Amino acid sequence: MIKKYFNFILLLIIFVIVFITMSILTPDKFLSVRNFQSMAYQIPEFGILSLAMFLSIVSGGINLSTVNTASLSGIVGALILINFAAKQTDSFSIIMWIIIAVLVSILTSLSCGFINGFMIGVIGVSPILTTLGTLTFFHGISLRIAGGSAGGITGFPDQFLWIGNANILGLPVPFIIFVIVFVIVFIILKTTYGFSIYMIGSNPTASQFSGINNKIVLLKNYVFSCLLCNIAGIIMISRYNSAKADYGSSYLLQSILAVMLGGTSIAGGHGTIQGLVVAILILQMISSGLNIFGLTIGKNVFLVDIIWGSLLIIIISISFLVERRSYSKLGRVELKK
Repeated sequence: MIKKYFNFILLLIIFVIVFITMSILTPDKFLSVRNFQSMAYQIPEFGILSLAMFLSIVSGGINLSTVNTASLSGIVGALILINFAAKQTDSFSIIMWIIIAVLVSILTSLSCGFINGFMIGVIGVSPILTTLGTLTFFHGISLRIAGGSAGGITGFPDQFLWIGNANILGLPVPFIIFVIVFVIVFIILKTTYGFSIYMIGSNPTASQFSGINNKIVLLKNYVFSCLLCNIAGIIMISRYNSAKADYGSSYLLQSILAVMLGGTSIAGGHGTIQGLVVAILILQMISSGLNIFGLTIGKNVFLVDIIWGSLLIIIISISFLVERRSYSKLGRVELKK
């Protein structure tokens, strides 16, 4: 029983260690109500993008276009908000246009997911090559629509800003959305569809012979992954009251890191979102600590990339060595039989 939950227990220990370390180093800032509120507003967009990345990796692939899908779908929705919703005078009309903007944004993300899923699942192109291409493609479209880093789209109705900045009974609305998304994904992964994703990630040949339509499942999986990206994108543009092509760029590396730290196999077929959520909390605390220490601004900002990159290299290396050792043990057992 202990062996079964060893990785999750280890994650909880790491969580406690990081929390205690940050509390000792900066007790007045890290343990402040303001810092916890800030983390509660930041976790949802990072967490939902990590869930999107988790779905693609556990199926044996990867989605490098998550952040760009979030940006593009958010920008398309933002265009409707400023051109139609912001020009309305009554609340009913504003809310109706906000709904339309969100729906068009969702359709945009579904289209992005369909492109990825069709190329990977149906045509059979490598996931890393496909999503590297769509990453650049989506980013180019976003830049054309929203302008460069100095530009962007801004000026959304107050009703839309409620999504990313309001709170209910003291809990930030984005955090409530994250919890709802987490529960939905958790339930879906317990269904036959979820089992099919794990099967394909573990052994695509065996899954096909067992009656699973790999092409359709992978197509659906990448569409679902991009739908989650859209939710993160909506939260981001609502929280910032603007939409830009480079929003959330740091989340790509961090989401991969969260998935790996959460115990998901880079080869696919193994991983839990419970472990992913604990990993998200750990990385968010580290990110908060970097902000407190002033490493995210000024001349020391390069250290942030070094830290995240180093953590990713270390975790991937450990994961690879553990998997290789497991396969080696399995091989020796088979030889003995």
